[in-house]
Amino acid sequence: VFAYLGEGDPPPLPHYPHFEADGVVVTHHNDWPFNYFQHLENAMDEVHIGFLHSKSPYQGTINAEVPRISAEETEFGLVQYGDRTKTRRATFYHMPNMTSWAQPPGFSGEVGWRDMLGWRVPADDHSHNTFTVTHARVPTDQVTAFLAHRQTENDELARLRPFEEIADEVLAGTMRFRDIPDRGQGADLTRIQDRIIMVGQGPIVDRPNETLGAADVAVQLLRRIWRRELQALRDGKPGKQWARSIPAPNSGAE
Repeated sequence: VFAYLGEGDPPPLPHYPHFEADGVVVTHHNDWPFNYFQHLENAMDEVHIGFLHSKSPYQGTINAEVPRISAEETEFGLVQYGDRTKTRRATFYHMPNMTSWAQPPGFSGEVGWRDMLGWRVPADDHSHNTFTVTHARVPTDQVTAFLAHRQTENDELARLRPFEEIADEVLAGTMRFRDIPDRGQGADLTRIQDRIIMVGQGPIVDRPNETLGAADVAVQLLRRIWRRELQALRDGKPGKQWARSIPAPNSGAE
């Protein structure tokens, strides 16, 4: 459900042509017990993939090499580039609470990297919801098999303990990170890993005590944009008019 809270008539909902191409579009939703801004920063921190998600469905792709990070402000938010030896992966942030990225395929039948789009929606200061749309590149004759494979994974995960319980056991010290069992195709493992790291930072990160470096330039830019826009709002000045169109995510592998 989308709500328009501004004055006058609401603008038309945006369309994302790269999500309307042939293939399969699926969605999922998760609740998280920490501030939504931590998830925005996580999405802009590509370096963490090779460390936190070294055992994940990214195996041998974007986690095989530590990228060199650069970032720049755009008409819609910012773009973060992760440069590797032979590729440049682009990840996008869209003001105020959207991110989009490309992800390696996870199911049989996929013929290219997935397009991902996520909203991080605050529930309160200490929790938020994520809503994610995935466009999988699947030929028409493989759609039935793709959906069946996906349903098989969902059925398997439904018989297992919730991923939140496993992550919370690691945080409590009753399970070691390296002893987390394999589950499904790996997307569930990624959620476990992310929950451990982001919940472990506390409901709101203690940012004044951080030491940021060259790998954090996109996170720093994200914070500068928000600080500037919030100061304009505080002072009664107009903020930047952000573009509503977004580019297609770029894996750098195609």
